[in-house]
Amino acid sequence: MFDDRTDERPEPATLNDPAPAEPWTKIWDDVHIQKTTAYCEKAHAHRPVLFCFWCRSILKGGHNISKAEAHLAKKKGNDIRPCPALIPSDYARLYSQIYKAKQASKAATTTRRARKRRAEQELIDNHNLAVV
Repeated sequence: MFDDRTDERPEPATLNDPAPAEPWTKIWDDVHIQKTTAYCEKAHAHRPVLFCFWCRSILKGGHNISKAEAHLAKKKGNDIRPCPALIPSDYARLYSQIYKAKQASKAATTTRRARKRRAEQELIDNHNLAVV
């Protein structure tokens, strides 16, 4: 982790960076995105931020995994800009897979919750009909 209280910044990632030996499933396992802090003059305190080694940007919004995934997968939305850097295809594919897996998981959770709510409502309705 770099010391954000100095002017020293880490070297940017390059297209020559080797692909990960073992694909990871969590974005925090990648060395190209890092949780750190940066001084906020408005608050006069250090705030959690993300540092992207591909584009050498400090990304506000805390240590938010969804923002990190969206940034690296170059997806718009999530209140963060897509990474403008040219990312090697091996990494880009991995970032995209991680992002899509997260979106599929969110959709499945939403579907499960809706199904559970419908089942609970049916139980209540059946109970109310039986009481009447």
